[in-house]
Amino acid sequence: MMKEKSLTIGIAGHSGHGKTTLARLLTLKDSAGKDGHAPSSGKRSASTPDAQHVPLVLPSGIRACLVDVPGNPKYFKSTVRALCHVDMAILVISAEDGVMPQTHEHLRMLHYFGAKMGIAVLTRCDLADDETIAIAELETAELLEKTFLDGCPVLRFSEKSQKGFPLSVQLGKIIDALDRKAPGAVLNTEHLPFRLSIDRVRQFPGFGTVATGKVLSGSIKRNDPLLLLPEGRTIRARFLQSHGREIECAEAGARIGINLHKTPFDSIKKGMVLTRPGIPVSLPFINSEIHVHKDACATLHDRMRIRLFVGTAITTAILVMIDGGSDPKIIRPGETGLVQLRTGLPTAAFPGDRFAISLLGSARIVGGGTIFETTHIKYRRVRSALVAKRLKAIQDIDITGYVDAVMDAQPFTPFSAIDLAGQSIFSTERPGKRWGRVKEDEMGIEIRRKIDSGAFLEIRHDGVVKKKNYDRLVEKVLELFESMAGAPSQKFHFHLNEIAGFIKATVSRPLLEMALDELCRRGLLLSANGHYQLPLETMKRPKRHDSLLSKINDFAVMSWPKPFTGGYFCKYHSGRFEKKDVERLLKHIAAQNHLIALDHERYILPDALEEAKQRIRKTIEENGVFYIHDCTPVLGYGRSQAVSVLEYLDASGFTVRQGNARVLK
Repeated sequence: MMKEKSLTIGIAGHSGHGKTTLARLLTLKDSAGKDGHAPSSGKRSASTPDAQHVPLVLPSGIRACLVDVPGNPKYFKSTVRALCHVDMAILVISAEDGVMPQTHEHLRMLHYFGAKMGIAVLTRCDLADDETIAIAELETAELLEKTFLDGCPVLRFSEKSQKGFPLSVQLGKIIDALDRKAPGAVLNTEHLPFRLSIDRVRQFPGFGTVATGKVLSGSIKRNDPLLLLPEGRTIRARFLQSHGREIECAEAGARIGINLHKTPFDSIKKGMVLTRPGIPVSLPFINSEIHVHKDACATLHDRMRIRLFVGTAITTAILVMIDGGSDPKIIRPGETGLVQLRTGLPTAAFPGDRFAISLLGSARIVGGGTIFETTHIKYRRVRSALVAKRLKAIQDIDITGYVDAVMDAQPFTPFSAIDLAGQSIFSTERPGKRWGRVKEDEMGIEIRRKIDSGAFLEIRHDGVVKKKNYDRLVEKVLELFESMAGAPSQKFHFHLNEIAGFIKATVSRPLLEMALDELCRRGLLLSANGHYQLPLETMKRPKRHDSLLSKINDFAVMSWPKPFTGGYFCKYHSGRFEKKDVERLLKHIAAQNHLIALDHERYILPDALEEAKQRIRKTIEENGVFYIHDCTPVLGYGRSQAVSVLEYLDASGFTVRQGNARVLK
């Protein structure tokens, strides 16, 4: 079964220039196969704020949705929502009036939202003489220069048949012109996850909530699970409908209504997005490139509040300039800059999406741009160089530069090819000549090339880091131990989580474990029971600790072959040493394997433990078992001290307890 190709054609232009009449006549001709019989007046009612969506099947079989937008500036928001996802455009200009303010405004919207191509139609030609029409054509050609409509057909049209030009011929020329351009405008985003930006929400008794919008990418079938953004709630697509007909599935480009299962009407709003579960949640900060239109009577300033139009969402945002310089930056008309848009609340925006902006309280688009990446990290001037470097690489479609910049910004975080492709515009389909598609496998090729050259290091299955960043982490960890272990903190060993907390940067656990393991292999750290510490000979200690170490060693030798506790050591020395200092140092010595730590906070010299093992082995070989009452004659000390030794030997697998006796394992 062949996939049904669909696209959206926006009919834009000044109020009263004949957009609604043209839309109705085009669709009537399509449905009847001949001239449609329509009233002579096709004007949209001035009180109609919403765009009208009507289906049109082109001769090639491509299904188009004609979007007739309101031309009145008081319906500014409705117009923006209607034109935000247009693939092609019909720019309508009255031959009587020529180019008017809303003509400029709609063309600007189409430009910033990424319309790819289209045609221009001069309407009401029956009401203008040849000279007026010729002037309107020249004015139109001048308007379209250096826009996405530059060089497009400019067709004459009248809603009444004229001599030699029946209405059917005029409509046929328009439809043929659209049909020739349509294949190049059809979305090629079926490989991406499903996404639909909601522009209309309705409720039907006995049927429930229906959310309507254009399928921007991927496909959807009945009963598919969906994720509602920015809320993050999972729901289900119960039924699908397109222009009044029930359908089983829909592909990218189609305009559909989705009946949402068990979803309250008041929980769905215009501007929300439906997508597949598993898509990253919406983030509050948007890093992007922004351009101020050359005809805009506005200059953008750092920390300025603006109105943001992204998809069908409309919100206010603070515009923060991203620049490596020391002075605050401004963007003047005709200029382009890098900014972070802070929306306050998460917005369902994605890398690669086009957006437009206006000043607060204004019904004019002053600029727009492309979203490069979404993030939860606020831009700060201290990291301006790193952020600017990353975004500049996106501007230049420089994969190598982008990968380097991302890894320099988060040096101790492993990234996979999917991570790197999914974080930014590189993973999306972008319209126009400037942006090409950077595929996931190309990102993988770049990473493999870096691994082969030795610039990148693989971290288990988590991804890669720069080798120089990993080496820096190893040095940083060792410096932390040398500065913190022993004096003045009197703390000798540290857990992995403590070490991660001391590093003043985000570091992944697998990477940190890898760095610690390397330091242990090199003999620069020691590991025991999930803790790490410096070797005894390299640690900085208070002078009193050196004396204490010597006395502990002498006491352990004196106690041979018996185990001892820190408390007994302190008692022997008449309380001259703090018990907590002694116990802390005993644990440290045990981690160095100079002492063996038994249960009940008892310690024994390694050779004393080995002597105990040999005596017990000999007894078991002679008698078959070793009983607790054998401790004094065999080991030289009683039950209270011997139990910890016997339990340690059981735990280490040397002996096995059977009732009150022990045998060799």
